[in-house]
Amino acid sequence: MVHMYSLLAARSRLPPLDLSRTGQVADVMSLPWQSFLPSQGDVDSVRNNLVVLVSRLLAQYFKCLSPLGKEYPPEKKVASGGDQLTCERQAAAVRHMMDGDTPKDRLQLLEPQLEDWHSLVCMQVIWKTLYGQTSRDHGTLGYFKSLLNRTTVKNDPKKEVNASLEFLLTVVKGHILAVACEVLGVTKLDSPLQLPPGLREGDSQSQLSFLRRLALQVVDRCTLVGAALTRDKVVETQDGVYNYARVLCHFGALVMEFLDAWAEGDGDRMYCCYRLFLPHFIIANCRKYSLEVLRLQTQVKAMLSPHLAHHILWDRFINTKGGMGNNIPCNLHNEHINKLLKGVIANMGSNLTEVALRRAAQSVSFIQSICHGFDRSSGVPFGTHAHSTRTDEKDVARVVSTVFVSDWLLVLPAYITASTGIGTRLRTS
Repeated sequence: MVHMYSLLAARSRLPPLDLSRTGQVADVMSLPWQSFLPSQGDVDSVRNNLVVLVSRLLAQYFKCLSPLGKEYPPEKKVASGGDQLTCERQAAAVRHMMDGDTPKDRLQLLEPQLEDWHSLVCMQVIWKTLYGQTSRDHGTLGYFKSLLNRTTVKNDPKKEVNASLEFLLTVVKGHILAVACEVLGVTKLDSPLQLPPGLREGDSQSQLSFLRRLALQVVDRCTLVGAALTRDKVVETQDGVYNYARVLCHFGALVMEFLDAWAEGDGDRMYCCYRLFLPHFIIANCRKYSLEVLRLQTQVKAMLSPHLAHHILWDRFINTKGGMGNNIPCNLHNEHINKLLKGVIANMGSNLTEVALRRAAQSVSFIQSICHGFDRSSGVPFGTHAHSTRTDEKDVARVVSTVFVSDWLLVLPAYITASTGIGTRLRTS
């Protein structure tokens, strides 16, 4: 078996010209152990960002609030990246070359970096915690999979990452909007709302303030971010369905923050997400990803020069479209290039040699530009790597109706089953 590696280099959009390329940020032994765990600042940052994300949801799904959200502002050595296995193999290669004569021979010029697309291993943690194969337990992901007929969602999210991610976001958005319905005193997304007098005719600042206050009530109502990470006691009720819904909202909020951070190309927010994922990786026994998150923290806080620490934190994204909110992780872009390269290799037939492979890898981007130019001149529609997906508005509305009518966000008496720990509602008249 032959393993081939494709390398991709992109020019930095944020060159840290004023930062030193030598020395270290700090002595790693001087860092307190508490600095590697989520802090109150991390929680406050996620809470403020979630207010923005929930405001966008409210403006999108509540038709009467859509005019208020139109002006809501969007948030804004050599590092070699890859998945966790790539980082581990690189670290092993460095250990094996420790007796080299020069830093280059000892591979000291390469710094392994866990890339963000492969960090969606957090989906496996969520599935391990929340996903069940049965649809009989009301309020679970298995139940909503059956309700929404999402047959592409697998028991292992790695087999269908995009389908699993879209399904999770649909269910989470439904729970968040169900909370919003409760706060607003309505039962459906299309119900008329009683807005404060003069709000529609008021200035944009007052409209955004109202939307932010509303989003803040929803965020504080349905997430565990603050209580779970600030040592406040999380009150676990006897209602397993309610507890499950709270944990689902917590995980969903972190995933929404993670995806929006990379769309906006915000290295600080991405770094904060990794810190928040660390306890979940440890609890789920994802030891190697826990070590990679700790490695990232030690790199940024101490081990690297200020220049390279800045590079690892901010040069994680690439934008091939231009505009705001269109960033993707560099390794996801590399996967797109690999797909094109595999197509070129498949057409080589008996001409497949190492020399031909190298030539194809070096010219694949130019081949893509030539093909796109030919298609444009010939009037052929431009292809895209984006997955075509239908709108989820109907599914979100169905989740909202199910959650709201079933009172899954209210504490009711329940018993806990031994198999799932979730339970069936016992309603009292």
